[in-house]
Amino acid sequence: SSRLLWKDGQIVCSATLYPVNVVTPKQWMKLGIIGAVATHEQYRKQDFSRQVLGELEALAQKQGLDGVIFWSDQQEFDKKMGYTQIGKQEIYSLHSLPAPTEIIAGTPMYGWDWRKVRSLYEKHPRRVARSETYWRALEGIKSCTRVQWVGEKGEVLAYLGFDRGRDLNG
Repeated sequence: SSRLLWKDGQIVCSATLYPVNVVTPKQWMKLGIIGAVATHEQYRKQDFSRQVLGELEALAQKQGLDGVIFWSDQQEFDKKMGYTQIGKQEIYSLHSLPAPTEIIAGTPMYGWDWRKVRSLYEKHPRRVARSETYWRALEGIKSCTRVQWVGEKGEVLAYLGFDRGRDLNG
């Protein structure tokens, strides 16, 4: 669910709540990931973000979610909004990719075996639970860049998919 705050005929602030089931070694949890927070430059420092985040937190509670994760890399803002950092995302820059195995709709493809990727994903002790519908939809996306690293015995060691947002939105 996304929340948009309008003023004078334009969007001044927005954020999104994305409910997920999270698997850990001891339990399943229903969490909400709050992210994609944006406030128009002219309307910052007027507590619009606080209002939108409050609405999404209330929605998460109404939906019976066990908690929320605020997905952000703006530590000063996070603290101001009352969130505490419990982990961080690592982003690695790839300097070079192997030659693509094919090109679909202008997008290079780098060899992707969905069964192996799914198997690796599902072995991870902490992950977002994914439905069959999710995996079928993901398999059908042809225009995102996908890379997998394979070990000496042909086992998938790691994978990466990016530019999915464009594909899911049309």
